[in-house]
Amino acid sequence: MTTGDRDEGPGQVELYRLYRERIVHEDDVINHRMMWMLASSTIMFALWGILFAATSQATGVVRIPYLTLVGLVILLVISVCGLFSSWGSRKSIRAAEAEIRDVRKEYLQIPNGHRPGGVLADIVGGNRRHDRGHFVPRVMPGLFIFIWAALAAVSGALLLSSLEPRIFDLIAAQALHLIAAMRQR
Repeated sequence: MTTGDRDEGPGQVELYRLYRERIVHEDDVINHRMMWMLASSTIMFALWGILFAATSQATGVVRIPYLTLVGLVILLVISVCGLFSSWGSRKSIRAAEAEIRDVRKEYLQIPNGHRPGGVLADIVGGNRRHDRGHFVPRVMPGLFIFIWAALAAVSGALLLSSLEPRIFDLIAAQALHLIAAMRQR
């Protein structure tokens, strides 16, 4: 091996940059996926809370049974949407992390004589710093999955407890009343 083979020529530095850009890209993808998960969950949490307050007995508002039923169904739908959104975010963040591991492994398999070394930093932070930097993206989607599952359980329990036989009688009576009113016009 000649001295020129070990020198960091433009080819080796460019190789380093290409691999590093792939890792930076995947880190950006993780950040964007976290941002979208947090933004969508924030909106859904707010909607869930507002609707829960509107359909609960604690508001002091006169409750209309079929509107309460619709509100509880919407609560359940919001919870399920949040659950699947968080689950999808978790899967896509894990996929980006796997890509980073694969890129690093591929980079490290380049023979030492052709891989940049010396003055250039490792392709990711050393001493597991890069992995520790991914702690929140690893944990947050799982936490949101748990929260959304709990809210779905609460929504489902409220919905099931409100499904009394008389609710269907009230809905049918209202529908018949609306049909009769439309016929009279």
